[in-house]
Amino acid sequence: MPIQDPNPPRLAADLAVFHVLLARAAPRIQQDRVRLRAVGADHNCIHIRGAVAERKIVVELVVVEMHIRFVGSLRGPAPLLQVRMWGTIQLFHAGYGMTDADTADAVPSSQRTSWMIAVSGSTGLIGSALVDSLRRDGHQIRRMVRSRPSPGSEHILWDPESGTLDPGALVGVDAVVHLAGENVGERWTAEKKARIRDSRVRGTRLLAEAIAALDEPPRVLVCASAVGIYGDRGDEMLDEDSRAGLDFLARVGQEWEAASEPAAECGARVVKLRFGVVLSPRGGALEKMLLPFRIGVGGKVGSGQQWMSWISLTDAVAAIRFALETATLEGPVNTVAPHPVTNAEFTGALGDVLGRPTVMTVPAFALRLAYGEMADATLLASQRARPRKLQEAGFRFQHPELRDALRAELADG
Repeated sequence: MPIQDPNPPRLAADLAVFHVLLARAAPRIQQDRVRLRAVGADHNCIHIRGAVAERKIVVELVVVEMHIRFVGSLRGPAPLLQVRMWGTIQLFHAGYGMTDADTADAVPSSQRTSWMIAVSGSTGLIGSALVDSLRRDGHQIRRMVRSRPSPGSEHILWDPESGTLDPGALVGVDAVVHLAGENVGERWTAEKKARIRDSRVRGTRLLAEAIAALDEPPRVLVCASAVGIYGDRGDEMLDEDSRAGLDFLARVGQEWEAASEPAAECGARVVKLRFGVVLSPRGGALEKMLLPFRIGVGGKVGSGQQWMSWISLTDAVAAIRFALETATLEGPVNTVAPHPVTNAEFTGALGDVLGRPTVMTVPAFALRLAYGEMADATLLASQRARPRKLQEAGFRFQHPELRDALRAELADG
């Protein structure tokens, strides 16, 4: 596309500034490995196409640097920068990181290109919904599986227990979503607790070290974590800066998140999504509740005063995609709806949506007899978390209110 800028010298100066910022952000890159060219401009918008020959992660650093500093060199109201690197479009508005959802009119869908995304836990509740969502939008998925893939398969063989994962299998992957982990919703024996910890910590470390071993690592690693990292906190409002707890799940959560550090140290952007209770009739806690509630014997658990941080499956998938696409989002992120509820409030809402009474109570002592330590750490623990970082980054919840979320998920299920 021909340059239409009425002031070519200004365009040339801006390109020079961009080149300087690129060099500052990537001192290890030699100048002859950088390729830039202007592909179009108008009175308040400049379009630049760029590539770096070797390390993709450097491009992410450059994009962030541009967001912070390069916009200051452009004239005109709120300049929009479109940077196309390795076929991926990143959009930045002056002073504010934007996603495709925020700028749908700015970039035609025909210009958006697909990513290659590796997904662990792809057959679970969240993983299967995520894979379906990404494929509908044309992204290529490489499932991480524990059984040996057939010849020609796009699947990636990995086994955290034996330490099996060939870093070469991740070559060409743009992003990794790590969701695999042992189910915590059973009585905990010593063996069960070891599986809970090892599946999270070993699996995450294996994946992060494989990413760190690559010359061109994926640009982003999105890892599952959980609000259980905060422990039992009563009525305290919890955001991402709140201290971690001391119980078993809190300790596992801390090790789990720390295991991703090798990927961050090599320059990959790492996002740790601290999920609350994910609501879907197809799995998880809600699926287990439905039968007793539908036959009229559902009720609150213990005192009912413990807080529940929840999120609809629809919003959980959207949050993962938002984390993939939002270059300014990293570190721990509470992945919960903005309005947590007590267990008693949740019980009343589910009863209302199903049109059933909820007069029963499951005593705390009965849960402790049946489930032991797991009851106190999950069913009776209180976590009142809020999604501060998601909201500050501009994420829009489709289901911010519990009753709306229950109705929508039950209708889809």
